Amino acid sequence: MGFKEPSRKLSIFFAAAGLYFLLDLPARLMGFLGLQSFSGPKNFLPLLMGVLLGPWSVPGMCFSAIICACLCGSATADIAAEVLGIPLLALGSRLLWYCKNSEPPRLKHGRDCVRFFTITAVTAPLASVPAGMLLGMKAWRELTVCYGVFTVFLGIPVMILISSILCILPVCPKGKTPAADVDGCVYSEAEGLDGLNEQMEAVCAANGFPVKKAFAVENCLEELVLRIQCQSVGAPIHVRIYLSDSASVFLNYSGARYNPLRRQAMEKSEDFWGLSLIRARALQASYRYVGGENRLHIVI
Repeated sequence: MGFKEPSRKLSIFFAAAGLYFLLDLPARLMGFLGLQSFSGPKNFLPLLMGVLLGPWSVPGMCFSAIICACLCGSATADIAAEVLGIPLLALGSRLLWYCKNSEPPRLKHGRDCVRFFTITAVTAPLASVPAGMLLGMKAWRELTVCYGVFTVFLGIPVMILISSILCILPVCPKGKTPAADVDGCVYSEAEGLDGLNEQMEAVCAANGFPVKKAFAVENCLEELVLRIQCQSVGAPIHVRIYLSDSASVFLNYSGARYNPLRRQAMEKSEDFWGLSLIRARALQASYRYVGGENRLHIVI
């Protein structure tokens, strides 16, 4: 997933800041295993956010780290060690992940899991260098261990949840956006939809995607296409589907603003049954209207 809208960058900033704050402040106030203020469960977030959400997550995490440190009266050297380590770990891990790889992380695949361990082993000691320079070797060792341990034991499950189970696509560098498993245009219910369904069935058979879930995706896609075509007859609908443990479906279509996930005021009750089916099967759904284009995303 790539993006240019300032609102998306702000969303990433506040999401990273909020998560870091929630993990940081309680650990500082209550203490965590006798660790210093710059160490704790929060240490898995920089690598995770760097790989998944990109550079705009870094200022958010740094902002929260400074706020929490000031609220708890931390020493200036401790604050500097933490704030300097966050971009080193986040941006370093992102650079290493995407330097020769265009695919987002899917840690349920053995190759990606090994790559994740390797990147953690390389970036954790480097990101702890500011702590070592400012506070000594004991601080360097503690932060290196915390970066490694919390990234492995907390970062991996969270990344699997985000990338595989919820099928949320990461923010990839320019030119590194992964290709969709199913990609095509639908011009009418009869034209294009059959071809997408054939693509879907072929990909599912090759990758072991559950047949029942594939049928659920096809049913939801058909219902969405019907609803869109009723409002914008003949408008091409660009469909992209990414498959993992769940299916992440993107539909883009031009024309007037129309959200097919909302019931229209004059809609008949029988026409609402299909929408109810989509809502029942969707793990999450979002709709935006940007520059005259409708953008729908649904995870099934």
